[in-house]
Amino acid sequence: YENLEDINGIAFKKGKEIIETNPRELLTGEELSSLPHPFYDEETKRKSLAGVIETSRGCPNDCDFCTVTEFYGRKYRTKSIEYITEELERIKDLGNFRFYTDDNFIGSPHKTINLLEAIADEGLNKKYGIAQVTIKLADYPELMKLMKKVGIKFLCIGIESINNESLDELGKPYTAEQNKKAIKIFREYEFWNHGLMMFGGDKDNYETFKETLVWMNENLDSMELFPIIPGPGTRLYKKMEEEKRILSKDWSLYDGHHVLIRPKNFTPYELQNRIIEAYQDFYSLKNNLR
Repeated sequence: YENLEDINGIAFKKGKEIIETNPRELLTGEELSSLPHPFYDEETKRKSLAGVIETSRGCPNDCDFCTVTEFYGRKYRTKSIEYITEELERIKDLGNFRFYTDDNFIGSPHKTINLLEAIADEGLNKKYGIAQVTIKLADYPELMKLMKKVGIKFLCIGIESINNESLDELGKPYTAEQNKKAIKIFREYEFWNHGLMMFGGDKDNYETFKETLVWMNENLDSMELFPIIPGPGTRLYKKMEEEKRILSKDWSLYDGHHVLIRPKNFTPYELQNRIIEAYQDFYSLKNNLR
């Protein structure tokens, strides 16, 4: 290329101006299935706690805060079953459990069913598995049974909120009632429910905080409670930037544990303390024993 501006998917500085070129085309499922398998040296193999694998990219949902859809797009693409089973065979002795890193492991439920059947048939279901899912999993009994069959018993669930106004504000496609019903179903199937929650939106206040904390204590096995993060490139970031509510652009603070948006119903300091209090309450000795 003679001109950097002809290369899609990059950003560069030209004088004092930052140039962003046109987005690059997303890799197709076929292209993803031709990527080289990850390399693990002997030290990594010896020290790894988990074998990590990606089976898909993208998410059909389009939440306002989500950086994954900005990075990998909404179009859901899956790697081939042959590619995935080959990788699982390569890492079968790596670590004590399997972590499926897909942001939405069940983005295409029927494809996931086919994959899980192949994993079981190949005898690659000997390790405990962790997967990130949406509450739509609760609509597919066969899929839940197969996940348990291949050892996936720990669910990281993007619940975000049990308040309908907050869910609407975040652009979530599910209701509070759907969230609560799904968690009950997951409990019936004896999954470990690890809830991924968000707090600090314009519709959140002291009452919704108390309600959320009580519900988490009664229904989740473990949880992470994040202040809402304005991920760069997201619609949320653009909105907060326009309203001049972003408190810092120190990217080292964008780890999910720091209040970065000026909330409407708390001071930033109050919100930060509320989240710390929620962790202390949920993971208290008394609660853990219960």
